[in-house]
Amino acid sequence: MDESKKYLSPNSIVLFIILIVLSLALYFLLVNLNHDEEQNELLDLTEIGKLKVKVLNGCGYPGVAQTVTHILIERGIDVISLGNADKFIYKKTIIVRKRPDEAKLRYLMDLTGIKRHISAYSDIEFADFYLIVGNDYKTYFK
Repeated sequence: MDESKKYLSPNSIVLFIILIVLSLALYFLLVNLNHDEEQNELLDLTEIGKLKVKVLNGCGYPGVAQTVTHILIERGIDVISLGNADKFIYKKTIIVRKRPDEAKLRYLMDLTGIKRHISAYSDIEFADFYLIVGNDYKTYFK
């Protein structure tokens, strides 16, 4: 067997390296563009107005509603009241949507990381959302 056929030529190696570098550059460019679009979408959602949230302790740990309230206020949320849920049975934290505003819901979900939500619309409720704090609250509020 001819020795020259066992190895790649120097030109082939250079071409291979250039292709790898270009592929990596394209990948990072696309990832960065996607990240910028997500950030712009979140910034646009801030124009929806203040979110009015009622925080309810659903897990029974003393002081958890106050702790979550302070964190939400630091994140720019208008907490209009806090208290206890009817029962301390919530293992998972949940957002209760009181108005059919999808943009505000997405914003609150992005801001807190909470994906679990239900709808219980009310024309007489002042809050946009109830946030019922479950046993898993440390996952979202540290």
